[in-house]
Amino acid sequence: LAIPNAIANRLDRAPLFYLGVLLLILLGAAWVLRFIQDDAFISFRYSYNLVEGWGLQFNPPGFDPKPVEGYTNFLWTMIMAVPIALGYDVIIASQLLGLVCFFFALLGTYRLATELLGTRSEAIIAVLIAGTNFTFISYATGGLETMLVTALLVWCFRVAASLKTSDDWTLARMLMISVLAGLAVLTRMDAGVFLMVIAGLLGLRWLVLDKPLGHKLGLAIVAATPAVGMIGTWLFWKIGYYQDIFPNTYYVKLSDEADPLVTALRGIFFSGKFLISYLVLPFLVILIVRFFKIVRDLNWLALVGILTLWLVYIIQTGGDFMEFRFFVAAIPLLAIVIVACLRQLNGFRLLMLAAVIGASAFHGGTSQRTGGIEAIRELNAHVLEG
Repeated sequence: LAIPNAIANRLDRAPLFYLGVLLLILLGAAWVLRFIQDDAFISFRYSYNLVEGWGLQFNPPGFDPKPVEGYTNFLWTMIMAVPIALGYDVIIASQLLGLVCFFFALLGTYRLATELLGTRSEAIIAVLIAGTNFTFISYATGGLETMLVTALLVWCFRVAASLKTSDDWTLARMLMISVLAGLAVLTRMDAGVFLMVIAGLLGLRWLVLDKPLGHKLGLAIVAATPAVGMIGTWLFWKIGYYQDIFPNTYYVKLSDEADPLVTALRGIFFSGKFLISYLVLPFLVILIVRFFKIVRDLNWLALVGILTLWLVYIIQTGGDFMEFRFFVAAIPLLAIVIVACLRQLNGFRLLMLAAVIGASAFHGGTSQRTGGIEAIRELNAHVLEG
């Protein structure tokens, strides 16, 4: 175990009780740390114009020659139109919905960690590590889609990881994976980076699945149809409405004038700052050194694959100016890796666990703009002081 037996035994005796208490504490802390950032108002404006009957565009008709896609979170923008249409405060509504997504993301972390680590006590520790991460708990609010896409991806991986035997491959689970994947891409297109690995995991297990070929093909169709239908319909509409697949922010960030080397160096700085701030780097070293002891099956290989591919994506795109927001979706998986690495530390487990939580608290209390990365309190100040 990654924690002393006495603590593990206590947690295992009533795991749902301790998990429930932990989730309530973390939800309360997320509400205390709530904030709003100015980028959220881009989505809010598109949502408002949609409610007004002007369509998904930033300005009312007549201001722009054609609609421009200036948001990167279609599903979130559509959802935010609901409280606006009902006359509710969209800021409060976005924060409350973010907290709901935060709850489900942590619950999904617990279920995924239980599947991968094998013990409920260690799964609770994984939730503790993820939930006390300052970046993760802060982006429970903020007004953007960050926690929604995280919850969708964690649960998609959780369901995919549960498909170990032929009996696990049910139509209901295939449908669930497909819907979650489709909604994740509609929330953020780069969710596809995660989903590529999950699709690879499913593909490998499908190939060796002990079922008749007809049954296997039926499962594959059920797994593909909802996601392909949702994403295909959305892209078809985008091409017709915006005359493009990608939002304009894609071309701004990755324009032809951008130097790939400078972009990569910026991404390396962004990633390195995150890994050092949260004391993740030592655990990545442990993961590499003890790779074959930790990565024992396809689920673990997929988890490491997702983290690796996501890190490459962040570096390739140059990171972000918002304090580590790009890492939020990966934090539940990193928390599970940290717990697995704690198993390798023998007598230093509690000390390192305390160090991880302490590093998060220290970062949260001292973070400020560094190398173009704006601290969360600065993102909040743009709105409060603006």
